[in-house]
Amino acid sequence: MAAGAQPDGQTDASVDGGRMYELLMQTPAIIAVLRGPRHIFAMANERYMELVGPGRKIVGKTIRQALPELAGQGFYEVLDRVYKTGEPYEGREQLVMLRRNDKDDSVRSVYLNFMYQPMRGQDGILNGIFVHAVDVTEQVLTRKRIEDAARQLSFMAESMPQMIFTILPNGQANYMNPQWERYSGLPLAKLMASRKVRDSMVYHEDLPASDHAWDQAVKAGKIAQYESRLRRKDGSYRWHITRITPMKDKKGQIMMWIGSTTDINDLRLSMERRQELEVKTAALTEQRTQLMALNQAKDEFISLASHQLRTPATGVKQYLAMLLQGYAGDLTPGQEMFVQTAYESNERQIRIVNDLLQVARIDAGKVQLHKASTDVVRLVKNILNEQASRFAERQQTLVFVSKTPQVKARIDSDRMRMVLDNVLDNACKYTETGKTIRVTVRGTDKTVSIIIKDQGVGISSNEIEAIFHKFSRLSNPLSDATEGSGLGLYWAEKIVGLHAGTIRVKSVLGEGTTFTIKLPR
Repeated sequence: MAAGAQPDGQTDASVDGGRMYELLMQTPAIIAVLRGPRHIFAMANERYMELVGPGRKIVGKTIRQALPELAGQGFYEVLDRVYKTGEPYEGREQLVMLRRNDKDDSVRSVYLNFMYQPMRGQDGILNGIFVHAVDVTEQVLTRKRIEDAARQLSFMAESMPQMIFTILPNGQANYMNPQWERYSGLPLAKLMASRKVRDSMVYHEDLPASDHAWDQAVKAGKIAQYESRLRRKDGSYRWHITRITPMKDKKGQIMMWIGSTTDINDLRLSMERRQELEVKTAALTEQRTQLMALNQAKDEFISLASHQLRTPATGVKQYLAMLLQGYAGDLTPGQEMFVQTAYESNERQIRIVNDLLQVARIDAGKVQLHKASTDVVRLVKNILNEQASRFAERQQTLVFVSKTPQVKARIDSDRMRMVLDNVLDNACKYTETGKTIRVTVRGTDKTVSIIIKDQGVGISSNEIEAIFHKFSRLSNPLSDATEGSGLGLYWAEKIVGLHAGTIRVKSVLGEGTTFTIKLPR
């Protein structure tokens, strides 16, 4: 058959035009015949022409002329060797770079499985090479994509902190990432080969639940999740959560199981500690509620008891005063001494009862301030004048300093008077005879400060915080010689706090103490 009768293929008159020729031209395989040592194309079927580019004229040309882009790819040299030795050559998934056609110099990549088979004439002399090839480009690229994806998945699995594994439907593990070996110290080959080896990692008390969860998942074909303790290579056990998911085909058949095992030991211990803390917090809350109830009952008792004590004490004070004033006749010196002592003792009792009443009221939230614009400088001067005789009795020098003649602030002057009386009383009691007490008033745009500095015995560092506690008494030589309920500074701090102010103390043992009361203006 002539070349013109086969428009999609190329041939010459030297090729027999029988039935075999037609089969070769129409076969889905890629076929060509090369003649002579120069490898001249004698025939190329339709599939071959599709491969090298439709429209290219190759029959009658040497392979070097027809397909010059093959230079440097090794095909010319292989053909030369086959023709010279008479031995066939087989190529598997060989990459070939081919031009798209005669008018387009760009190349494309093709993968081929091919055979170069020597051809001999009737005389047995080698006269050509039969080329048979199959285009496997799609299969190769698909496999490479799968291999790339598998490498990526493997890299991800080996990079993850979790222990990853896959199990076939028959229960055989076919993949475990290196984290298993790092954690357990057991070779991956042994772990993958034997379920018994894998089970040996599980704490004996957790194994039945783990096995049951796995068996139920296999029966139902559903996700399994369970927690268990796994032995580490150092012999310790840590809690892990394992999740196994079935991978199914389009028909719903399980192809394999994909699982992950994650260390949750720290999280679990944290949750257990949190639960313990919640239980303790609930218990402490209950105790606090009970203590608050007891404290309220105590305050109510103190308030009631103080009222009951103050009433008869006030009556006793009146009668003792009347005795001292001669309403029952003249007293002998001895009688007067006894009555005076009783009067002073009753006065101390009344002061203590008053302190208790004030503390009970402020703890119960029953103290309400009556604020008004007050000249703090004038208030402090009045208080110092009222107490001047007390300081004079102890031969103490009282110094007042204020850079401005007037500093006003909105305060409850009666309550603040009681606060300052208390602090000044302490400064007097805990300062030895002949020393100086210095009182300073300072004002800014936002605050007013009252600073009371003495040259007294001072307070040790471990007692400074305690002085504002109820019934607090300092351990110094003058404490035993002075009276006090230990409630004054506690009450003073509360009153200053109600003014949204602060009271701070600095002291050096043996050198003196400074109280600073700061109030908003």
